[in-house]
Amino acid sequence: MANRNVRHTSTEANMTEEHTKKHSILYVDDEVVNLNVFRSTFRRNYQIFVAQSALEGLEILRQHKIQVVITDQRMPGMRGVEFLEQVFHEFPDIKRMILTGFADIEAITQAINKSQVYNYITKPWNENELRAKIDNALEAFDLHQHNKGLLNHLQEANLKLEEYAHTLEERVRERTQKIEEQHTALLIKNEEIRQMNAHLEDKVTERTENLHLANKELDLFIYRASHDLKGPIATVLGLSLLAKIEEKTGANVTDYIDKIENIAAKMDKTLVKLSLINTINQENLLIEPIKIVQIVQKTFDRFAELSQFCEVELSCDCAETLTVISAPELLSMVFDNVIENGIFYRSNGRNGKPFVKISSESTLEKLLIRVRDNGIGIESQYHELIFDMFFRGTEASKGNGLGLYVARKAVEKIGGTIHVESEANKGTTFIISLPTI
Repeated sequence: MANRNVRHTSTEANMTEEHTKKHSILYVDDEVVNLNVFRSTFRRNYQIFVAQSALEGLEILRQHKIQVVITDQRMPGMRGVEFLEQVFHEFPDIKRMILTGFADIEAITQAINKSQVYNYITKPWNENELRAKIDNALEAFDLHQHNKGLLNHLQEANLKLEEYAHTLEERVRERTQKIEEQHTALLIKNEEIRQMNAHLEDKVTERTENLHLANKELDLFIYRASHDLKGPIATVLGLSLLAKIEEKTGANVTDYIDKIENIAAKMDKTLVKLSLINTINQENLLIEPIKIVQIVQKTFDRFAELSQFCEVELSCDCAETLTVISAPELLSMVFDNVIENGIFYRSNGRNGKPFVKISSESTLEKLLIRVRDNGIGIESQYHELIFDMFFRGTEASKGNGLGLYVARKAVEKIGGTIHVESEANKGTTFIISLPTI
């Protein structure tokens, strides 16, 4: 049973004047842990009120000015849909959101139809996604209040005009031109409001579509990342157990330790790739002039330190002065992963000495960079798939399926494109297109 002793006004009573200026959010959930997590996560951004039941939530709404209500669906007594329906009738201006699982799609539909729910949040909620949805709801609430104010002003103006018409008929002709000017101004203002509403609807639609795409990619990311890490972890645990057993018999366990180190190195590489994806998704990027030769040479230097790659010839045929305005961190990711692919899938002498060669071609609008190798190549049916997250051409593939995905995400983040030209057993060329301004 949930703890019914939760206090929802103790913190709010001591808030500073600055804090009380924040938007007010009411979160209703019968789980104390969920209330505490929500409050600690968002208390710096909003004035948070919490309630453990729908009845407590209604009492708070009647005592405080709340802009957004978020409620869990599955609660004892009055469920989330029923609660939001009552909120809709008593406080129609408040933006209503429901927290629910994928299994409650019928409840979501019911909430949208009966309570005109603004949005819904799937459990478990993601902090950034939930904050974006709350900000959208607050933006819509503020705009609605602004529009109501404008409408009230318009109604007041019309009442004044009627009073003038009844009490000051002798001045009607003198005022006609002025009233027409006021009317024109009001029409212009209404058109501005209409355009603002249309822009807001487009913005909300765009954000919703982006969130759907992000959710889909995030679901795949979590599933595949957990899948790719569970296997190696299980193997490491098994090898550790065998090593302990063998050690008791006095046997040499060095082979087990070597295998564990090899698996750990592969897992570390996968985690590094995953951290790069997080870096790519950051909003603030350092943009500065970058010399292509310098950034390529840094990548060459990193690979030159690895003994297993010493036999690969690395060369760059780009002008020393070739410069692009971009994010150096992301551009390094692109070269690191594309060059690594050429080194990793070298032909071991079947097509001559292994090499990776960089060349460039620039125009007024874009810079084309080609990364060519004479490795094992890529079969044509995989050309459109190799940039997908966790894609491996065959079960025998040695990579983790993230390198080229990271390269594509990074190059798209800086406004460029990347595609591949390749033929099996003959080599591969990656063509990177970057904007010049």
